[in-house]
Amino acid sequence: MIGPYQVVRQLGQGGMGTVYEVHDAQAKRNLALKLLPRARAQGKAATRFMREAQALAQVKHPNVVTIHDVGEDPLGLYFVMDLVRGQEVVELALSGVVPERDAAELALGVAEAVAAIHAAGLLHRDVKPDNVVLRADRGTPILLDFGLALSADSDRLTKTGQLVGTPYAMSPEQASGTRELTPATDVYGVGVILYMLLAGKPPFEADQLIGLLAKVCQEDPVWPKASPGLSAIMRCAMAKDPALRYPTAAELCRDLERYLAGERVSAAPPPSRLPLTLGLVGLAVLVLGGLFAVLTQSPPQPTPTPSATQRPSATRTIRPPRRNPLRELSRARAAEGEEGRRLIARWLENYPERPEADALRRAYLTRGLKEPIGSWRSPAPLAYINSRGERLVIGAARTLWEWIPGSSPEPILKGDLSAGISAPEGWLVIGARRTSLVKGKTRVVNLAVLNASGGVRWMGSRDSRVTSLALGGGTLWVGHGDGSILGFPWSEVQGSAKPTPSAILPEFESPVSSLAIDPERKLLFATSGEMVFENRDAPDRRLVAWSLETTPPTKRFEVSLPGSGGKIQLHPTRDLLVLSVLWVQELRVYDYSGNMVRSLDGIQARTGTTSILAGASGSTAHSQQIRGVCFLPNGLLLSSAGKVDRGEIRAWDVIKGEEIATKTELEGVVFDIHVTPRGEVFTARFLRADQPGLIEQWDLVAGAGR
Repeated sequence: MIGPYQVVRQLGQGGMGTVYEVHDAQAKRNLALKLLPRARAQGKAATRFMREAQALAQVKHPNVVTIHDVGEDPLGLYFVMDLVRGQEVVELALSGVVPERDAAELALGVAEAVAAIHAAGLLHRDVKPDNVVLRADRGTPILLDFGLALSADSDRLTKTGQLVGTPYAMSPEQASGTRELTPATDVYGVGVILYMLLAGKPPFEADQLIGLLAKVCQEDPVWPKASPGLSAIMRCAMAKDPALRYPTAAELCRDLERYLAGERVSAAPPPSRLPLTLGLVGLAVLVLGGLFAVLTQSPPQPTPTPSATQRPSATRTIRPPRRNPLRELSRARAAEGEEGRRLIARWLENYPERPEADALRRAYLTRGLKEPIGSWRSPAPLAYINSRGERLVIGAARTLWEWIPGSSPEPILKGDLSAGISAPEGWLVIGARRTSLVKGKTRVVNLAVLNASGGVRWMGSRDSRVTSLALGGGTLWVGHGDGSILGFPWSEVQGSAKPTPSAILPEFESPVSSLAIDPERKLLFATSGEMVFENRDAPDRRLVAWSLETTPPTKRFEVSLPGSGGKIQLHPTRDLLVLSVLWVQELRVYDYSGNMVRSLDGIQARTGTTSILAGASGSTAHSQQIRGVCFLPNGLLLSSAGKVDRGEIRAWDVIKGEEIATKTELEGVVFDIHVTPRGEVFTARFLRADQPGLIEQWDLVAGAGR
């Protein structure tokens, strides 16, 4: 643990600390945590580290990594930011020449990020392909690593004459160390990114650092072939003299937008060479003085704060670039294939409330549900799907499988499977009943706890089948077929001693069919009812909520249901939950006070309902029994259903109560639906008892607009 965050794995290590993937139990998501070890969290290193955190916190932009928390731990100083999964732009650039339009789009995204940084009064000073990652889910460029960011209002931690940045991507003024840095320095970095995307290599290369810096200061690169407009933009951004570059990143954005719209750009190529006053002897002295700082990225030495007249005034007057949603949407619609999909997803992320957004989501979700983009046949009928990092965990009959799409699945557990959840740091908790003979007595265990290394610990929570699981607030909650709910301290479950229940909630008279926990609101939700799919009377059919702020937990509300309680899913951003009700095919939306907000009504489902019981709302979400329910990260709901030989999937806007997209007439029952932490959507289809199950992946990212 670092602060309140559970460490999943180390992602990387650099001169300014170590980056870990961590799990935030309260927000129920994985993030990236950058840690400066206690031994180094002193003096200038601590000042520079906290400056990076403060710099990030000032900027809110879709192309800039977002910071969520800053703190101190016995291990050192840390800050927490978005976990951005994807490909570094430097890898993309070095893998081959990128098409011009793609290169311009990517450069525009980076330039918009830089403009937002400048608007906050900051200079990044290390804009380069290594510090930009293309998000894996939609290809959005995200600018990272603000370790060299400088505020116009902060004390200077570097001085003229010291190297700051990465040599191959340095601007001439950084390489010479003889000029004040301005927003034009970051503009040069965007130009380097555009150059490498078009050329497939850095603008300058040399065997020795002194030779590389000399080229940066005194030579022109070999310009890659490009259309006149894009070539002019690149050359203007990379002009030797900062005064000949775009004065602001916002101006660079506007010229890239002109190029992408087919309009004349404002840039004119600067003179091919501008001699600098730095001689090779002076350069050698500078390199020897700054080489250690460049190679180790250690904190620079402080100097007195410059006066206000010495600071670049442009950092105070820059405004974010003006954006034209309709023009961006027109550009996205005109694009084809993968590029069009990426631009649509980006537009939905940037403008989720625009009136055009609803129609776009419908169109792309409908398109995404036409055909799956990948599938895998399991060796047995399927029970459920979950995630373990980048792997899927699939319950199939009496075997638990772990699977990375594109590879062969691996069996990791045998037992009579009934439920399963993922836990932080790669742990899994599985309801898996197993009996054994110990000293002449039959021993029954019903929980398997798997750690990230593959170790398995069996434990018994009660002499009853585990029907549901939830983890939050440091407690593992276990629901049983006899109606009981037990809470175990998660630290004890992870340990070697036998866990002791910290709470035993009042028992239902029917099995506990689903559990869900909101750690932030300290609420536990449970439903009860027979997990059967025919119309029969279960003795206890309720939705109940307990407050976990008291010991023992106190009941907050309870609601009677017209059918057996099904699955509970909590809305990712609002105090709402969705509950499936078996037999009546309802999806009910409740607030956290127990009030039913609405019952979702599937227009195409009305004619196919099989029963309406007393207390039902009259709305039906599916024509078949509801099996799976889950939320996309943006709050859209997915549900699946089926009976015998016909299945269906539906997408919903829960807030508006509208059905967005539908996939019907699927062979077999769509038994479960799962969204991974990265937003990937998988379903489990049960064909027939004598046939294997089917795992399918659906491309719903663009429609989700994450």
